[in-house]
Amino acid sequence: MTGGNEKTTFNMSAEFYKNQFIERYSFEDAGNFRVASQTNISKRVKFSEIMTVGFNNTDPHLYGQTNNDYVYYRQVPTMVPYDNTNEAGGGWGKHPAGGYYEGPNHVATLMSHHENERRFWARANAILDWEIINDLKFQANFSANFDSHANNLFLESWNLGSLSQQDYYSKDYGSGYDLRMLYTLTYDHTFGEKHYVKGLVGYEAYRATASSAGGWKNGFLVQPSDDISLGTGDKDVSGTKTEGRSLSQFARVNYAYDDRYLLEASIRRDGYDNFGPENRFGVFPSASVGWNVGKESFVKDNITWMSQLKLRGSYGKIGNNTIPQFLYEPSFTNNYLYYSYDRQNTQRGFWYSNVANATIKWEDVAQWNIGVDASFLDNRLNTTIEYYDKKTSDMLYSVGVPPSAGPSSEPFSETSSYRANIGKISNRGFEWMVQWRDSYKDFRYDVAFTLSTNKNKVVKLSDQVNPIIWAGSDATLNSSIYRTENGQPMGQMYGYVVDGIIQDQAEIDALNAQSPDGLYQQAGTAPGDLKYKDLNGDGKVTNEDKTYIGNPWPDLMYGLNINLSWKGLDLSMGWLGNAGVDVFNSAKLYERSFYGDYNTTYKVYEAWSPTNRATSHPRVTKEDPNGNFKNVSSYFVEDGSFFKLKNLHFGYNLPKSILSHLKIEGLKFYINCDNLFIITKFQGDPELGGGYLERNMYSVKRAPSTRTIMGGLSLTL
Repeated sequence: MTGGNEKTTFNMSAEFYKNQFIERYSFEDAGNFRVASQTNISKRVKFSEIMTVGFNNTDPHLYGQTNNDYVYYRQVPTMVPYDNTNEAGGGWGKHPAGGYYEGPNHVATLMSHHENERRFWARANAILDWEIINDLKFQANFSANFDSHANNLFLESWNLGSLSQQDYYSKDYGSGYDLRMLYTLTYDHTFGEKHYVKGLVGYEAYRATASSAGGWKNGFLVQPSDDISLGTGDKDVSGTKTEGRSLSQFARVNYAYDDRYLLEASIRRDGYDNFGPENRFGVFPSASVGWNVGKESFVKDNITWMSQLKLRGSYGKIGNNTIPQFLYEPSFTNNYLYYSYDRQNTQRGFWYSNVANATIKWEDVAQWNIGVDASFLDNRLNTTIEYYDKKTSDMLYSVGVPPSAGPSSEPFSETSSYRANIGKISNRGFEWMVQWRDSYKDFRYDVAFTLSTNKNKVVKLSDQVNPIIWAGSDATLNSSIYRTENGQPMGQMYGYVVDGIIQDQAEIDALNAQSPDGLYQQAGTAPGDLKYKDLNGDGKVTNEDKTYIGNPWPDLMYGLNINLSWKGLDLSMGWLGNAGVDVFNSAKLYERSFYGDYNTTYKVYEAWSPTNRATSHPRVTKEDPNGNFKNVSSYFVEDGSFFKLKNLHFGYNLPKSILSHLKIEGLKFYINCDNLFIITKFQGDPELGGGYLERNMYSVKRAPSTRTIMGGLSLTL
């Protein structure tokens, strides 16, 4: 809703939605209210503000939690979920005596899980604009954000014989706020009609504080309970407090001669308290130049079909400060560590929880670009092509330390690490866009196609981390999935190359006869196992035969945006695609095998057998007794190319003839859709992404993409 007068204008809006997750009983209710206004205090002073408040009420239940989403299809269908005779076990069904299934009752897990997360937040922004004199302007921008949450979790106890769950109740509360002040002074003037100069200086300060406290207890006679004091068993309390501060000073100058020759230079100095006192500040300069060739007389007077032609280039640096606090000094923790001297009273101890690194500093990202912008036929045809080269230096990464160093996130853990600046990465590629827009009477259309490439490579890693071996999020496999080393793209998939399926014992004997040790691959190899390639030619398959088997970085990324309108109707579509990219499909571990006495999927019928030899899937075994199936190999690597209708919008604006009768300025009905459909050879949604060290991991533990269809209306008074 909008309104106001010549001096003051305002806009108000409210939104509420309810989202039912895929998992039963899991949902999210959310809403927000927004108000914005602008007041002209005088001819030279203007004040504007935006304030938004909102809430989220979520019952996530088990939605998206690791090791839960894939249990549904692995539960034996003949297991009875309820059993009134199992009163001591909570009335839940279990596998029958002498039965083979000893897995969980997922209905019990789901129904005994009571969780609620409540969040309230507020955002406020106030801006004061003051034109001190002609061409000289001052702006003060103040913003404040507030967040609070209250979380409750109760797990009821149950007993299924071989499996049980202890009751557990936890509550935690927290709140936080941040404040930001930004001041800028801008001078903007044209000298002699052709010399345009704009200068800006600014100062920014930021501070954030957050704290939380909570506790847990068990031993509840009445379940579930909303009173934590009723617990009679073990208990614990904990709390956290974090603070963050930053300061920035910056300046920028722009110069243009006759709008043909363009120059911009800037510099900023940023300080962040997560770095030590010696490395807290970083300086980041940038510069760019441009030439509007299309405004030269030899072009505009002779090439009438060209609307614009611009050449440009730039170079600049930015810094990355996304690290936890206080890594430059040692920290202590008392989690997990207890000891009783008299076997009655427990004492808690402290130990180092991290290795300090006093030299940790900003990660530096330097990038240069060259590009061409061109328009033709009265700006109906537009295109842009750009080449970029980005170098990341002093990359921030966690470096492992031996257990003898002492610090650890958990007592007696065999792994620990500290954050350090360890390497240099290169990303380079092209970006291209072409657009056609036109109209015919009341019909308007706009079609744009984008295409980009990116070549990722590790230029140099410090010796202490080269190579980086990353296990991946699926620990069921026999070895790590991802490997990063000098001269290679980051986070490539690394393992054995599959050379088909072993068909019979004669083939096994022939392979073993070539091996100096009498074994071509692991002991216990049987018909139907995956056969791995001996890449180094020594007659046997060992770790030396592992190689790069998949690249999670696409060769091409492309998109298609279409906008159509006719009278009061409008339609827009956003398409997204990748080509030449690999996905590691760890879901095969669960979909195509038996583990213990869990259920599995119909895909086991596609496995090799003496009567089904024409297949690429290995034999079905119970828990992979010879470790053949669990090897990281090219069997799990699949083509992740896709083309997806990412979003669609359809709207209808009421005509003015109806609006005049309703005495309103505008009314629009619309429908927004996300993830409507996808074209891909992959079995699921390959739009996975991830970080530098683990990308494109498809797992049954991952919540699937959801298709969203939302309708609404927009009212202007």
